[in-house]
Amino acid sequence: MAVDLHKSSEKAGIQLKKQGVDISRLPNMRVGVCLDISGSMHEEYRDGHVQDALTHLLALAMHMDKSAKIDVFIFNNSAKQMPQPATIQNYAGYVDRYISDHVGGGTDYAPAIHLAYQHYYPALDHLHSAASAARHVASLAHHGHSLLGSLFGHHKHDEPPAAPVAVNPSDHDPVFMLFLTDGENGDKEATRHAVHAATGLPLFWSFVGLAHNSRFLEELSRETDAEFVHLEDGVRISDDDLYRQLISAKLGAWLRNLHV
Repeated sequence: MAVDLHKSSEKAGIQLKKQGVDISRLPNMRVGVCLDISGSMHEEYRDGHVQDALTHLLALAMHMDKSAKIDVFIFNNSAKQMPQPATIQNYAGYVDRYISDHVGGGTDYAPAIHLAYQHYYPALDHLHSAASAARHVASLAHHGHSLLGSLFGHHKHDEPPAAPVAVNPSDHDPVFMLFLTDGENGDKEATRHAVHAATGLPLFWSFVGLAHNSRFLEELSRETDAEFVHLEDGVRISDDDLYRQLISAKLGAWLRNLHV
């Protein structure tokens, strides 16, 4: 049975309130989702589970993005942004129309992360590629970011990195990014650089493992404004259980800090 978007949105709103989030006080936000289209996801797409997941995520996004849409990025070893975001008007059958024919390939996370950055932060060149992100993280580590110094300080540099790019968080709308995957990636260092390169921006990553418990994503969530959610049974759970896990205490605290 298809997910009821509006009933799901009600359930998401209830869970947000349980976390102390006042939806009326949230600023204008942008919401995106990166969907794994690697070959191992074939059955999830074929059986309609990814469409259900997208509907659930749109129901949550409706409380954050005032235009009630969610930008969609897909990834395997490369990444692509779908030309149309998922909206209230087009979400039914969205996956079959735009995504299912692309399923196949391996799993790399960083290309999708950088593609999302290009969309939301077009002026921040240091976020747009693996090489530029690595240079930025090295500069942060070298110039006094204690956590990054411990994580990346072992890298040797012929010359000290230039001072990190200055970023003013107030220049950017808050971004909530969801990331759905069912398997480990082959580009862990590039992914770690990609996520850490956005340090200081009003950005929260919700990494969702579909029947996949990722130690790497758990570690990444402890280091950044991110959360790892392990859905043991994939997305085949009730609305209440799904939102209880997605709208975690950490996400709730991040959203409350955005209250205006």
